[in-house]
Amino acid sequence: MQAEHVRKAKEAAEELRLRTCHIAGLAEDIKEESIRKLCEGFGEVETLRIDTATDGQTFGLVEFKETKVAHVVKMQRSFLVEDRVLVFTEAKSHVDNAKVEEMTVQFQAPIIDAMNMRSVLAQQVPLAEKLAKAHLGLLELGLGS
Repeated sequence: MQAEHVRKAKEAAEELRLRTCHIAGLAEDIKEESIRKLCEGFGEVETLRIDTATDGQTFGLVEFKETKVAHVVKMQRSFLVEDRVLVFTEAKSHVDNAKVEEMTVQFQAPIIDAMNMRSVLAQQVPLAEKLAKAHLGLLELGLGS
């Protein structure tokens, strides 16, 4: 079951990456609103961010709502906008890496966690003795089972 969850999370992360475009050629002082307005001309934008590469160049990452929109933009590749050539390519990362990490998180059922905790506690003798006394106290008060 865990392997299936991991597989699905990887597929979802890849689909998310395919909806994301890397934009090179941006001015250093570009604002997110400007990129959003430009990209919404192609299709609905889910999210975006502006960053700086190690070489100091400003770039953007735009995640479109639909994969086909991102694909068309990447196929067109370059656009002349206000005397600047903006180059749209395949993104190597995601706009929001935390969102991708959250996809891989899997919670166990509470009953399994309780059984695991009981097993761990039983192996710790001093604590097990105290728990046994506490359990007896609860039974005497009519609160335990």
